[in-house]
Amino acid sequence: MRKRSRVLFPIIFLLSALCVSVAYCMYSNAQKRLNVILIALDSLRPDHLGCYGWCYGYQRNTSPTIDRLAGEGILYTQAVSNATFTWPSINCMMTSRYPLSDKVFFFDEFLPHPQQALPALLKKAGYATAFFSNHIGLSRFNESLGNGFGTFVVKGDGIAADGPTKDAMAWIKTHARKRFFLWLFYFDTHEDFVGFPKTREGILPDDTRKYVRMYDDHIRYVDAQIALLMQHIQNMGIQRRTAVIITSDHGELLGEHADQYTYFKHGDRPWEFLIRVPLVLYCPQALPKGKVVQQQVQHIDIPPTVCDLVGIRAPGAFEGRSLLPAIKKGAPAQYAFIESRSVPAGFLTASETPEYQYAVRTTDWKLMFNRFTDGTAYYKFYHLTSDPLEANDVLMAQQERVAVFKAALDGFLLRQKQNTAGPLRKALTEENVKALKSLGYAQ
Repeated sequence: MRKRSRVLFPIIFLLSALCVSVAYCMYSNAQKRLNVILIALDSLRPDHLGCYGWCYGYQRNTSPTIDRLAGEGILYTQAVSNATFTWPSINCMMTSRYPLSDKVFFFDEFLPHPQQALPALLKKAGYATAFFSNHIGLSRFNESLGNGFGTFVVKGDGIAADGPTKDAMAWIKTHARKRFFLWLFYFDTHEDFVGFPKTREGILPDDTRKYVRMYDDHIRYVDAQIALLMQHIQNMGIQRRTAVIITSDHGELLGEHADQYTYFKHGDRPWEFLIRVPLVLYCPQALPKGKVVQQQVQHIDIPPTVCDLVGIRAPGAFEGRSLLPAIKKGAPAQYAFIESRSVPAGFLTASETPEYQYAVRTTDWKLMFNRFTDGTAYYKFYHLTSDPLEANDVLMAQQERVAVFKAALDGFLLRQKQNTAGPLRKALTEENVKALKSLGYAQ
């Protein structure tokens, strides 16, 4: 009996090793064939999606398709944007670098090293790349990326989500046999497309509820377009080898932290309702199903995650980290750094900025730092777990913890100060200015 065991044990061991090797090879081959679709909904708050209902308690059925993909994929409950408005946010989503690292914040500031951005990396690896959007303010985004998107289509004039969806489905049909990276950016949930009032004058409680319902209706409409897209890739026979990532560029204030001028807005201080974003990873071939991750992650983690998914090396310039290793074994907690500006003239071009706004965040705590050009500054500190609305500043009661967060923020700002590289500045055309002003990005 012992002799038989001595003979069987090496055989069983070899068979086990063979199974692991075969599984690894299958996953490795799947990586080589994997397509990636990134879907972003402008100004989408996670607390208005059904899949986040268990932690926010929202009751409206706004997102059945996104909910299904989250249930069949991975849902991140603590995902944050690294900026509070679109231009710096979408650039760092492609570079895995904080906005301050490349000094890209205004619409006339372009990436200094676009060859290190995700579209260029995937293009070099043999991927077809495409971007479709109905956000006319992003008409020069591909310039910032060094034309990393081989196909780049942005249409405005009130075109709804069905426009870019149809364009994307037609493009997928001609590229189904190739490896591709596709980004769909939907404008329909943006305050201007929804029809939020520019000022708070005359807004009554019933009006607020009406506008929030409008916002939810736009989410439901885009969700239906995502359903059509998913059905299309299934009809094309590529669903199992296509990874889908769903997120937002930033959130939206729907009356929270309203000031005397505005009620609905973004681009403000890094409040939770502006920086918390949804994040769903769906990939039947390579990722587990029905997993909820409550660890903090950031937009800058998207590019290294995509590189990890498709099996290409991430550049050393990336400041984010792949989310894949943490799915199985977890990862050390990390700070998230967020920045914003107070710019009365708008976000078109680098101009006088009277107030710089920064935040350093964990899942439980957040330090906010506001610095003015006249030399004055102040801090605020919030316990997010017990005070999700950020109504109670506990700076004075948490001095030891505040000192730790200040040190982390000071280190971050010092590293950025030592980084002397600046953005490429390209003058906006009259057409650019007209389009951006029509969307509320300037007076």
